[in-house]
Amino acid sequence: MGAEQSSGRGATGTNNHAINFNSPVQLFNRTLIFRKLLGEGGFAHVYLVEDTQSREQFALKRVVTPIERLPTAKREIEMMHLAASNNPPPQILRLHQATVLETPHRPAEVLMLTEYCSGGTLFDCLQEAERRHAMLPASFISHSLQQIAAALAHCHSLQLAHRDVKLTNMYRTRSPDGQRIWWKLGDFGSAITGPFSPVASVSAASRMEEQLQAETTM
Repeated sequence: MGAEQSSGRGATGTNNHAINFNSPVQLFNRTLIFRKLLGEGGFAHVYLVEDTQSREQFALKRVVTPIERLPTAKREIEMMHLAASNNPPPQILRLHQATVLETPHRPAEVLMLTEYCSGGTLFDCLQEAERRHAMLPASFISHSLQQIAAALAHCHSLQLAHRDVKLTNMYRTRSPDGQRIWWKLGDFGSAITGPFSPVASVSAASRMEEQLQAETTM
């Protein structure tokens, strides 16, 4: 599904970009309730939202950005659609719907409704193991690496470089039958498409890192 282009009020039906928790709002032809903040960073906030009719839960990423940075924010939608193409594995986070809200003389909003992974992130797992002074089993580490590799192999087959693979961007959920743990790669705000050339020098790598930091949304 392509990004829906619209203009007017912000996600809450107001013009001040405020979030009203536990109050229904109309988005994506759904009535959604914002339940809690899941994470934030850069220009982005991610919320747990719930469809009042189906009771299905989603993650809503909300990027509030100056107009001049809007193309960068919109690119994440394009990258997620690309990642979802060509028979993607379950290790790619699913984007359900997306929209861009533009109001004259105010920052723009990019909203992305994705599947919600209730198991947290790989970073959360490591933190919990540290809290319990426990070691992660080798089987867990091997399984996690296989899942990450599957996600990256699919992206690379599409000439898509994620460029922000880290523990907080790997989300845990279960397979539909509930028998297997799946790790899903999300946050494509820094992703780009190829073809790519090898990095030739340290200075070139530094320039690439600066560009990455400038373009990331979260």
